[in-house]
Amino acid sequence: MALKISEQSGGSDFEQLAKGQYNATCYRVIDIGTHNETFEGETSKKHSVLLQWELEKKMADDRPYSVTAQYNLSLHEKAKLRQHLTSWRQKQFTDEELAGFDLTNVLGLTCKLDIGHTANGNPKVLNIYAPDGGVKKGATVND
Repeated sequence: MALKISEQSGGSDFEQLAKGQYNATCYRVIDIGTHNETFEGETSKKHSVLLQWELEKKMADDRPYSVTAQYNLSLHEKAKLRQHLTSWRQKQFTDEELAGFDLTNVLGLTCKLDIGHTANGNPKVLNIYAPDGGVKKGATVND
């Protein structure tokens, strides 16, 4: 498999997503493995995952917006993934779930994403909430 790149590659002509809250459905969970991460001068190995959502909001060409968030694969009480999942599920994790939660259970589930922007203007998931009417199985354009 070839992965070609040129000096014209890397430009972005995607429509920008405004800050706000959007109804979405999780359509992808990607295990991106472990990497070294340095925090306050200490380096440690972190196992990370990406969650990707398709928004109900469409771009001008009628394609849905897609938003991705990277998380450390951790259910530690201070972990952002645990905080977001707790808010989304509207309940705390049980001891049994903390011993082994299957993250693929969120695939196909609806939510409300609170979107902000990074310093370079890319969308950033600030929080995840249960949508009005509760979490349900949602339909997506992307498989």
